Amino acid sequence: MSSVFSSNNLTDDLSRLVRESKQYGQVKVVNLDKEALPSSSCLDVQQIHEEHRLPVIYLHQGDVFDPRFMTRRRGRIVEPYGLTDATVGRILELVMDDGRDLLQVAHLISENLDFVHNV
Repeated sequence: MSSVFSSNNLTDDLSRLVRESKQYGQVKVVNLDKEALPSSSCLDVQQIHEEHRLPVIYLHQGDVFDPRFMTRRRGRIVEPYGLTDATVGRILELVMDDGRDLLQVAHLISENLDFVHNV
């Protein structure tokens, strides 16, 4: 999903984008890439996770790294919300493989969410 956001409240805008999607009932995980989001806004990833009761994977660059809550994959910092590290690893391997069809990736992700747990 993608959208153009007009306000500085990125958290609410992203929540609305997910909620108003025609595929909302089919969404199994929200994957957010900080580099693809507007840089001028603050994002509360935990709020998105709690509001939609969906797991969230938040990818970003940076120097701040806490191994208790984050992992590193392909040079990116990964913050999982509601997913085990193993499940995040499987999802990212699928999503970051440029050779796969997007519909095939979505199907594979939905099949591999058996390790979802509450944070």
